[in-house]
Amino acid sequence: MNEVSPRDRPEPRRAVRIATAAALFFTCGGCMSLGGWVNDYVAAEKQQQRTRQDVLIFYKDYLDVTSGDVHTALRAGRVKDATDKMVRCVLVTDYEPDRAYVAQFGVLRAPALIVLRADGTYHARVGPMSEQEILDLLEQARSAGELPRRDPFIPRPVTYRWVHSLPAATAEARRTRRPLLIFYKWWLSNQSLTVQRTLEQPEVGRAASDLVHCRLEYDYLPNRTAMEAFGVTRAPALVLQQPDGTFRVLDGPQSADEVVHFLRGALAE
Repeated sequence: MNEVSPRDRPEPRRAVRIATAAALFFTCGGCMSLGGWVNDYVAAEKQQQRTRQDVLIFYKDYLDVTSGDVHTALRAGRVKDATDKMVRCVLVTDYEPDRAYVAQFGVLRAPALIVLRADGTYHARVGPMSEQEILDLLEQARSAGELPRRDPFIPRPVTYRWVHSLPAATAEARRTRRPLLIFYKWWLSNQSLTVQRTLEQPEVGRAASDLVHCRLEYDYLPNRTAMEAFGVTRAPALVLQQPDGTFRVLDGPQSADEVVHFLRGALAE
């Protein structure tokens, strides 16, 4: 059986609404299909970074008639042609991170269209829109618009490129002249699990994104010997080592704010 991701799993109180909407969509012969659109703002941003194309965001409510009207207008020939070379992304009101994301652009209700330009500025329109009004928005978006209100707490995936050998991680840090973050853990320790979850918090991930990441397991004896060089004798612990060899240590489980403060303080030295 295929596992359903958290994003694809509807909230219980909305399950009946979404099921009803789905039935309506299938009844109308797939009229709600939007081929060539992504439904993830992170994927849309990455595609924009890669292609330098503008992003068109369609924010919709599955059960709203006017959202369906805008959807139909987006599939019209002239609009479809005008947006063919854009990164097209559809976001929905039922998913809380999507609501937080569009709020950066002053959008609080659906339907809405947002053009996020490659220069970081945007144009937005909220409410019912005809085919011509969509084309007018696209024309307006040829010029620079407003800057979004960036929200650092919008959920985004945190990616650590863990190296599991201290010599290899140290060599990479020296080669790239980047600081080294060492996470010393023990798989039997609940405190280590707490630190792992803290590192996965968005604000911590951002603070650690430009570092070399090394994760060492307490059970491996050479790792214990290596960590003693930093004065660390138990897990969990975090070590941040600068390219010049200086380092700072943070022992035990800490809050996300405390880890961010530790990283920023160590990097500022």
